[in-house]
Amino acid sequence: MLTKDDILSIITSELSLASTSSYNSAGNAALEQSLSYYLGETPGPSIEGRSSVVSTDVADAIEWILPQVMKSFTQNNEVVIFDPVHEGDERQAELESEYVYEVLMKQNDGFIILHQFVKDALMQNNGILKVYYANNNEVKSSDYTGITEDQLSQLLAADGVELIERSEYVDVDKTNIKQQQIQQQIQQLKQRIHQGIQRAQHQYQPLPPGQVEQMAVHAAMQMDRLKAELQVPVMLYDVKVSITRIRGQIYIDPVPPEEFRLNAQHNSINLDNARFTAHVVLKSVSDVMEDYNLSF
Repeated sequence: MLTKDDILSIITSELSLASTSSYNSAGNAALEQSLSYYLGETPGPSIEGRSSVVSTDVADAIEWILPQVMKSFTQNNEVVIFDPVHEGDERQAELESEYVYEVLMKQNDGFIILHQFVKDALMQNNGILKVYYANNNEVKSSDYTGITEDQLSQLLAADGVELIERSEYVDVDKTNIKQQQIQQQIQQLKQRIHQGIQRAQHQYQPLPPGQVEQMAVHAAMQMDRLKAELQVPVMLYDVKVSITRIRGQIYIDPVPPEEFRLNAQHNSINLDNARFTAHVVLKSVSDVMEDYNLSF
């Protein structure tokens, strides 16, 4: 089984050969030539004393056929149509066709992608699309008003939630209701203490030593707790939080011809049997750090 170092070594070797291969060298030359023809320039040195020839035939032909090809991909909300394989597969084929349209045209910038893909194919014989699945951090902010402390704790305990702003204030109505309820509990506790003392005094058999003191201590602790709660108002919170969610989806990117690499031995525009292909992009250090969620 290949290790990561083995895979990295193979990729490095293949990329080095692909970058210096005659195919890619010829491809770069063809790219420059095609671009010159498209821009109406005649490749090669101009003849001294004669005016330069400017012909837009190539550009005119490409721009004429491009809308026709694009129409075949985008009309009737259908990019591709899946055919049923077996009897009863008709609905499944319809769903697959709709799903491909959804992924390309709605989840991705389908029209722009197809436009670049088709134009590259018309100019360079091949249009290259890179299709891959990736997770993307989707960050949005949300406001919550009038939530309780328990609700705030539950909110902040959720994965991907970070507090941005917070303000708190007393809920006067709920505080008054709470105080009334505690006052009732205090009165009920006093009544139970009084009734307990009366029962103890009228019992023929005295309570065991220390039990009266324990009951008194327990009652005093309950009373202190209720009085402490009486002083605590009901607080409400208005908060703003950022919520980060990981959204996975299929991405489709057109690959510019100058960024595409192919193994040196491959000699066909059909890439199905190519041993090695690569998309080589120059990125800044900050872009790479952001892609891999790294920090300095």
